[in-house]
Amino acid sequence: MNSLSPPLSTKPAMTERLLRSPLGAVTQSRWFDPVGLLALRRVFFPLSRLWAAAGVAETSVPRFIDEAQLSGRITHQTGFLARQLERHRSVRQHADAAEQAWQEAFFGAGQHDAHTLAAIEANRLDAAHRLTMDRMGFYPLLLAGAKHQVKWQIPTSDAVEAIYGQYLSDPAGAYAFPDPVPAVEQSSAIAGRHGPEWWIRFASPSPRMADTVYAKVSEPGDATNPPTIVIGNGVCMEPETMRGAIDAAITMVRLGFRVVELTSPWHGRRCEPGWYGGEKFFATAPLGQIDLFTAQARETAVVLDWCRRRFGGPIALAGISLGSFVAQLVANHSAHWPQSARPDALLLITHTASMEEVVFDSGLVEGIGIPAALAAAGWSQQDMLRWAVLMDPQGAPAMPPSHIVSILGTVDRVTPVGGGLDLVKRWQVPAENLFVMRRGHFGTPLGLIRNDAPLRRLKAILEA
Repeated sequence: MNSLSPPLSTKPAMTERLLRSPLGAVTQSRWFDPVGLLALRRVFFPLSRLWAAAGVAETSVPRFIDEAQLSGRITHQTGFLARQLERHRSVRQHADAAEQAWQEAFFGAGQHDAHTLAAIEANRLDAAHRLTMDRMGFYPLLLAGAKHQVKWQIPTSDAVEAIYGQYLSDPAGAYAFPDPVPAVEQSSAIAGRHGPEWWIRFASPSPRMADTVYAKVSEPGDATNPPTIVIGNGVCMEPETMRGAIDAAITMVRLGFRVVELTSPWHGRRCEPGWYGGEKFFATAPLGQIDLFTAQARETAVVLDWCRRRFGGPIALAGISLGSFVAQLVANHSAHWPQSARPDALLLITHTASMEEVVFDSGLVEGIGIPAALAAAGWSQQDMLRWAVLMDPQGAPAMPPSHIVSILGTVDRVTPVGGGLDLVKRWQVPAENLFVMRRGHFGTPLGLIRNDAPLRRLKAILEA
């Protein structure tokens, strides 16, 4: 790797400083989830739908109206809509150009000094942040009545059967270790706040994705051979697109972990045109859940295997919310993978053992309308249960129960805590590895920044 210049900034992000301050205690309140869920349903998802529609409409007002499912008096504001679309196209073009320059600099054949690379990454992140925040430019449309949150494309049961029916009697086949294993490319490095930062990429082993997988590697600068933790984030979480994003990886690196942070399918660089990050996970249920779980689990297998060969030493797998579903499935199916791809330990954050429970009992999912969309497409709750074998953890984990750490919130309204407690009991996780807190879905992972005891427990397990 290239010699690294000092990082452009060593200060903690403002969001991190706020979370560590007394003001950050509000994230631990039981009302934080209801307020957060309301903001997602009323503001974030509708704005994101408008933002995604603008991305494919470019400057065509009629196409934007169709893509965004607008109606009524909003559709007559053609001058305003044209100006909004022109602005958005300019912001998106700038972000696309910055991303292309980043790809060429970090993975291309040319050589750049460390300071130039850091400036290119800063420019990419600034441009991605502006594009992400450009959602707010569509806020006047919310005030005028725009309300659609998701572009529904619920498949028929026959369509799901045609793709995954063969795996109902052979779930391990849907989660088979990739053969051949895709080649992993490693980027140039820059100096991060705590040590070197770089990226890897490889072709997704999932034919349902057929795209490129990315993961960011962050290393503690003062550790000789630190333990590695591979982490999958929650739905709609895209820390690589926002400056100062709240990111559990920061705390993990500070504690001495090498962190490999996966970009989930349909998020960040992997977000498809016409969609916002994570939308397809909701919009194409239950196919979206099976597609994402099987793809990310097999992508995780590639990363785990590569980390074992590249670094050696102990490796943990962590998952937050959506990522915890993938981590649980990896814990099951990695028993059939090569030893090099099996994680030594598992960290589950805001997890539950039943996707069916999430679809029909989650405050988030109910709020955006998945149960109603499924019913309208002819799906019953019993129909969903038929596919549980491909979405829920089955049997015993590949690692010892003593190597599993669980973090749950008792007032979690997104991934019901009962399912997480049931799994912990079934997997016989010891009491000292279970951290149950009076927090909600959003406050529980944020709490790691204020109280890192679960992460220290995980590190002690890996270093024993």
